[in-house]
Amino acid sequence: MGEGAKINRIISFIDRLNEILAKIFCWCIIIVVLTLCYEVFMRYMLNKPTMWSFDVTYMLNSLFVVMGIGYTLQKKGHVSVDIFFERFSHRARAIINIILYLALFFFAWVLITRTMFDHVVKSWEQHELALIGTLMPPIYPFKTWVFLGLVLFILQGLSEFLKNIQGLRGKGVSNS
Repeated sequence: MGEGAKINRIISFIDRLNEILAKIFCWCIIIVVLTLCYEVFMRYMLNKPTMWSFDVTYMLNSLFVVMGIGYTLQKKGHVSVDIFFERFSHRARAIINIILYLALFFFAWVLITRTMFDHVVKSWEQHELALIGTLMPPIYPFKTWVFLGLVLFILQGLSEFLKNIQGLRGKGVSNS
């Protein structure tokens, strides 16, 4: 198996992983909506607001969002301004993407994720509780899935970076 084929297998694995996880966790939004509907009914129809709905909705909503950011990157769903970029050749776009992934994306997100790792470990050691909300639920699972979502995002960034490399080498289509 050649180097290009190995890189394509890595790209395929990362893309598929993010796609599968995004499709699984997108169902969290249904639970969020049902929880909010229940809260609205209890609060405004029965005048008995719940104590737990805020905690459930912000945690599940964060799970839904963070497990989809890698997939969103893969599908080009993040905000971008393409005033000049679209006029460039595929090769020029691939070169610009490679430079920007190296100079900005990996530098920033790996630094953020590395810093966050220590906070996640400390949170688990202390069995940290949320200081917002009414029930003060454990916050360490929340911090863990945010961390894992960022790792998936970085992996998808690696996939996009490799797609651009492959595109330059003529071994695949540049994803620009």
